[in-house]
Amino acid sequence: MSNDLIRAQQLLELGRQEEAARLLGRHLAEDPGDWFALCLMALATSGDDRPQEATEFARRAVVAAPNEAYARVVESDVLHSRGWLDEAESAAREAIRLDANYSSGFACLAEVLASRKKWREALDAADEGLRLDPEDDACANARAICLTKLGRRAEAVATLEGTLTRDPGDASAHANLGWTALHDRDYSKAERHFREALRLNPTSEWAREGVVECLRARNWLYRPVLQFFLWVRGLDTRLQVGIVFGGWLLYRFAQGRTEGDSLFAWSMVAVVGAYFAFVIATWFAEPLMDSLLTLDSFGRIALTRAERRDAWIVVGLLLLGVAMLCAGIGVQSPAIAYSGVSIALLTLPLKIALDIGEPSARRGMFAYFGALALFAGYVTYVEQDGRRIAGELLPFAEEGTAICDTRDELEARRQALLASGWDADFGEVQAFKRDLAEFERRNSLFEERGEELELVRRVDDYTRGTSRRRSLWTIFGVLCFIVSQFVAVALVKRARRR
Repeated sequence: MSNDLIRAQQLLELGRQEEAARLLGRHLAEDPGDWFALCLMALATSGDDRPQEATEFARRAVVAAPNEAYARVVESDVLHSRGWLDEAESAAREAIRLDANYSSGFACLAEVLASRKKWREALDAADEGLRLDPEDDACANARAICLTKLGRRAEAVATLEGTLTRDPGDASAHANLGWTALHDRDYSKAERHFREALRLNPTSEWAREGVVECLRARNWLYRPVLQFFLWVRGLDTRLQVGIVFGGWLLYRFAQGRTEGDSLFAWSMVAVVGAYFAFVIATWFAEPLMDSLLTLDSFGRIALTRAERRDAWIVVGLLLLGVAMLCAGIGVQSPAIAYSGVSIALLTLPLKIALDIGEPSARRGMFAYFGALALFAGYVTYVEQDGRRIAGELLPFAEEGTAICDTRDELEARRQALLASGWDADFGEVQAFKRDLAEFERRNSLFEERGEELELVRRVDDYTRGTSRRRSLWTIFGVLCFIVSQFVAVALVKRARRR
């Protein structure tokens, strides 16, 4: 192996991908068919956030050395980093086929299967790798992650402590111990391990994310949200979707049962309402905590510039929506209040768009957000128009109600006079006749002007409009809270396939 390749490996271990890429570029200019140099170049460009170039170098390495298991492992790592899990798994299995005694192939397969939430299969692969090489740290770390997700955290800790006994400078082991401690709610221990992992490897994103979670968890209100996140992340994707739809179906069931006004029905409404309140809180807990972390000196360092910016954008929009809602209620302006509701609902798809890392997928999600904003404007306009119709309907309704009340009052007085018979007071009889004549005059005018029919027509229009507005708000809510998730996943998958 040439000195250039040895030096490039050392630079990669130190996290200096850009320098390694420059050195490897000079080497490949002299020997473009060196498969090992191509593998190192793939790792360097992948670590330097150049996924397309990394994929090209990895595939060139496979073409140059089709029977080398290491080339397949590198290809799997690069594809895994891009989220191409099917192709990454195939490459890892091909590495194992080429060399069944190569522990790194099993480590690579375990990591890919773990990303697919196939924890037991991933654990089996990691165990097989450790059988071949008991000191393979990658297999040990993958095994610890799987054990943590399967609830066997004591075994995970034992595995990681064994790794640190062999290599106290293993940053991945420290980071994984930190995540295991987070699952056990030992936040101070978790933070110590994450800080040590970052000291050993300042570029470790896995450790940086752990530190951020520890800082957020200093607020006791965030802790149940964090435990919910950790639990959900361990579930299969289909189960995650089932949780959302299960809550929605429960809501529809509870809504249908409230007609009986039973204690059970309203208890269901309370439970479902609390469920949705918690789910919504989990969606906005991260940006809210991040905005507070920007006020802390260490928090500003732990958060990336993009995380700080995105947190304030989301929180700012959410606060604007809530402020407009409160102001609209305060000044009795439905237009302002419903505009605030629309803005608050739009915060979730905006947060999803900001969280997407793939540039093309992010642009697509922003386009979806723009379409939702236009739809929100339409829904708000329809709601305001309904309020206008209600305002016009009020005089007709008041007049009709007054006539009905007068009719009922006169009927009661007539019955009382009839019951009195000859004992009825003459003055009361004369007053009744005058009031009856006035009522008949008002009623005939109301009917002559067609206001009774107009009242019926407008009430009918308002009733249909109310049903339509409710449907539009329901559709808007579903588009924001459920469809947004699926659109984002589809856009990311499409972007990663390119």
